Amino acid sequence: MRISATGVAAVPEKRHEGGFTLLEVLIVVLIVGIVSGLAVIAVRDDPGERVATEAQRLSALLTLASQESVLQSRELAVEFGRDGYRFLVLEEDGWTEHDDPVFRARTLPDNITLQPVIEGDDVARRAARGRREPRIYLLSGGEMTPFAITFRHAGREDVRYVLSGDAAGRIALDEADAR
Repeated sequence: MRISATGVAAVPEKRHEGGFTLLEVLIVVLIVGIVSGLAVIAVRDDPGERVATEAQRLSALLTLASQESVLQSRELAVEFGRDGYRFLVLEEDGWTEHDDPVFRARTLPDNITLQPVIEGDDVARRAARGRREPRIYLLSGGEMTPFAITFRHAGREDVRYVLSGDAAGRIALDEADAR
C-alpha cells in the first residue's frame, strides 16, 4: 500500500484486460446453441411428417364437420379439387361455401397430393349435374358417403396415408404400406 503526499492511502488502480469473462463466453455459447437448434427445427423438412399432418388435419376437420352436421341438423359436403378441398353447406338455393373460418377452403402444400375414391361417384353423372369435383356428403343423421382418400408426397412414393370413412360416419387414418 502506498501513502500519498497528503497522507491518504492510494488505492491501486484496476487493470482492465481486453478479454471476456468466462460467464460472458458461456452466455454467448448458450445463445448460439439455442438459435442454431431452432434453425435446424425450422429448416427440417420431413415429407412423411408433412403428409401425415395434412391427412390428420382433414381427418379432424371431417370428424368436426360430421358432428356439426348432426348438432345443427345441416347437410354438409367436402368438395375436392386439384390442389385442395373446401367445405360446403346446403342452403335453400343450393350448395354454398361454408362461412365458418374453421371450415375454410384449404390448399395442399407443394408436393402433396390427395386422391379421393368416393363410393357411388360417377364422373359422367357429375358432369351431367354440372360438377367436376368429387364430394363427400355429411348428413344430419350422422351418415356420410363412404370414401378412401390417399395422401402422397410427390417425391417419395413410400410416404402414403389413407383416410377412410364408412356410411355410419366412422373415420380412420392409416399409414399405407407402399411396398
